[in-house]
Amino acid sequence: RAQLARGSQWTVVEAGREALLVRDAEGRERRIDPSAIKLQAYDKEARSLAIGERVRWTENHRAQRADHPLEEGLHVRNGAGATVEAIAADGARITLRTDAGQQIQLDARDGQKLDWAYAATSYSAQGLTVDRVLVHHNVESGQHGDRETYVSLTRARDDVTLYTQNLDKAAAQAGFQIDKSAAHDVGPEWSPVPVPVPTRDRDRDRGGPEYG
Repeated sequence: RAQLARGSQWTVVEAGREALLVRDAEGRERRIDPSAIKLQAYDKEARSLAIGERVRWTENHRAQRADHPLEEGLHVRNGAGATVEAIAADGARITLRTDAGQQIQLDARDGQKLDWAYAATSYSAQGLTVDRVLVHHNVESGQHGDRETYVSLTRARDDVTLYTQNLDKAAAQAGFQIDKSAAHDVGPEWSPVPVPVPTRDRDRDRGGPEYG
């Protein structure tokens, strides 16, 4: 436990029945009992990033603050977004600006809990506002009730485009009122009740008429 500090990252070299042989970034190896320490395992994947690219955290994370480097690491929540501001010439350091305004520096040689932020589920998009939204409404997947539709369509500040296989079916699904408090509330006799899609008036940040 003393050798495996909280948050440290290791690569599994060998997996036995009772122990794991792991190696850190400096090449030091340790043999550990996975039942005696709390671990998380990840598949390693590469992501190419450029300045101006949008990314999001996929887990809660502690990151070094670039604007206040002497302070304790900044806690970034799962789903939080950021924009790439700078990349070191050797690619080792990446500077990000979070949506909350903090500047963060990451060591690209370490595994990061990041991914591209080009797409998001309706659930994870709650609370977000962007200029333009492209909604994929798959009529063959999920229930797509009125609340999900409301969240999807009201994320946009300027423009929304909806993509679907069947517009009539998508419109019907968008009006379903889905209210259930537990899994057993939905049974063979349950059927969604169509209701009007809720609207929300908001002032646009740019010139032009209001929209719902």
